[in-house]
Amino acid sequence: MKVTPSDIRQRQFKKVFKGFEPTEVAGFLKFIAGEYEILLSQNASLTENLAKVERELSDIKVKMILGPGGGPPGGAALFDLLVYLSTG
Repeated sequence: MKVTPSDIRQRQFKKVFKGFEPTEVAGFLKFIAGEYEILLSQNASLTENLAKVERELSDIKVKMILGPGGGPPGGAALFDLLVYLSTG
C-alpha cells in the first residue's frame, strides 16, 4: 500500500472515552506528513541523479573500451564491449 502525505494528513480515527488527545494526534500527523513529503522529494531527486550518473558511467565505459580514437573496436575490444553491453 502506497501512503501519501495527504493520506497521513486526512486520516481520521474514532473518538473513544479513554483515547489520545485529538489535537495532539492531528499535530503529530501533520508533522509526520510534512517530513514524509520531504523524504519523497529527496528520494525522487536522488533517484534522478543516480540514473544520470549511471548513464554517464556507461558512456565512459564504452569510450574506454573503444579507445582514444573512438573508432569501431576489433578483436578483444569488441568482445569486451559486447560483454559489457549485455550485462549492463
